[in-house]
Amino acid sequence: MYRIAPPPTDAESNWYSDCFLIPSSGLFRIEVTNLLLATAPDHLTWDSQGTLAGPGTLYDLVSGSVNLVSNGLMTDPICLQSTEDSTFSDSRGDPPAGMGYWYLVRARNYCGTGTFGSPLWDNVAPACP
Repeated sequence: MYRIAPPPTDAESNWYSDCFLIPSSGLFRIEVTNLLLATAPDHLTWDSQGTLAGPGTLYDLVSGSVNLVSNGLMTDPICLQSTEDSTFSDSRGDPPAGMGYWYLVRARNYCGTGTFGSPLWDNVAPACP
């Protein structure tokens, strides 16, 4: 037995066709490029993915701690923001001596979700609202 959905409204059919008109939308897991950190103030920027990912692109920015002295492990991931902006100013204070912050960003929209750069981070990074 099948339950057939009603025909899409104009708004629904537009987003559906947009996903297939833009080759990378939902078909390829693209990475956000050129994630850069300026030191004063702590301001991150990255390339907009709107052209590649399509309309309504949001960016999930996650961060955590890294121990630069002993093991270099990236730990304690949190979602810093999920927004249409391709910038972020980190208001956290400086990390303790021997520690640092790491950052990963990915694009997403109704066509699909990009990648944080590896299957591991795609699976363990916290969800952003």
